[in-house]
Amino acid sequence: MKQLIAKRSILYQNRIYGPGAALPAADGRMAAAWLRAGSAVWQEDTPPAEGEKMLTGHLDPAQLAEMTKAELTDLAGELGLDVSAAKTKADLVALIGAAEVQAPAEAVQDMDDETDQNDDEGTQ
Repeated sequence: MKQLIAKRSILYQNRIYGPGAALPAADGRMAAAWLRAGSAVWQEDTPPAEGEKMLTGHLDPAQLAEMTKAELTDLAGELGLDVSAAKTKADLVALIGAAEVQAPAEAVQDMDDETDQNDDEGTQ
């Protein structure tokens, strides 16, 4: 199972991820940006930090659909996916969306909390 690992300190959603820490990979745009900037790498079978619970899941297809075909191709390459059969952007979104990724449970909870807060702001 591949994990997105920080190569340098990254501040994301009010949390600092130090070098070697597993980053939340559920946000496809941020994952692609970190990879392009050289701030993170995909690593195979990286054990979680002691006491850190990991969740397995998939990248959000809606977020992937917002990315360009070039960004999707780069992300697929970083995930080690074979894109030779993917002829369209929709094919790439489906391929990447089907790949399993891992993220720290705490980061996923932080994302859920922020989404709930944003939802509450629009309903008054």
